[in-house]
Amino acid sequence: MGSGPALSAGRGDLVGRVIAVRHGGGLAGARVRVSPGDRTAIADSTGTFAIRGLRQGRYLVRVSAPITAYPDFVEDSVSVGFDGLRILAALTAHTGDIVCVSSPRKPSNIR
Repeated sequence: MGSGPALSAGRGDLVGRVIAVRHGGGLAGARVRVSPGDRTAIADSTGTFAIRGLRQGRYLVRVSAPITAYPDFVEDSVSVGFDGLRILAALTAHTGDIVCVSSPRKPSNIR
């Protein structure tokens, strides 16, 4: 068998940004929650958030806006691997969407 760590023991980070579609800016104070595990992060002044050290697997991500002009929440199911996951949660006045943008891991040829 291989000499690397078992994938099931790996952990990854869920990082991203919550934006308002109307103006494209970040939504400070947005609450991002993943379950199972019930881990939560609050978006900073640019809408950026991070939930670090998640076990590899499938999670339900729920994003709640900090103000009532947006929907109560938007949620989607995502998979977090050992190299993490980067998402963008875009909220509008009537609905929202969570988009998996990329893996935050740098290609091995970039230092």
